[in-house]
Amino acid sequence: MGRKKVKFELELDENVVPLLAAIAPRYAIDEDAPVEARAREALLELCDRVRDGVQRPGSWERAWLIQALGDEFVERLESDPADPWHERPKTVAGRVPTPGEGEDR
Repeated sequence: MGRKKVKFELELDENVVPLLAAIAPRYAIDEDAPVEARAREALLELCDRVRDGVQRPGSWERAWLIQALGDEFVERLESDPADPWHERPKTVAGRVPTPGEGEDR
């Protein structure tokens, strides 16, 4: 069984889309695909790198995230009891918060 997916809409400046499309990995999508599809694949690949950087403290992705965004996010992580080599967002009341939790409606 796969992990539950969360769908959300992202609005980008039209000048950013071709820049993202330019970095789309060739193994993920054909170069002749529409620019929006290539940009989407680039964002998905960046999300994979962010996941690795957050979860894996010794990874090159962690160093890359710290270089790009600073190290403040590290304070919001804790060791993952299910995997001693991974970290996760700090739990609230014994569990990791889910998307949308705590939002004012």
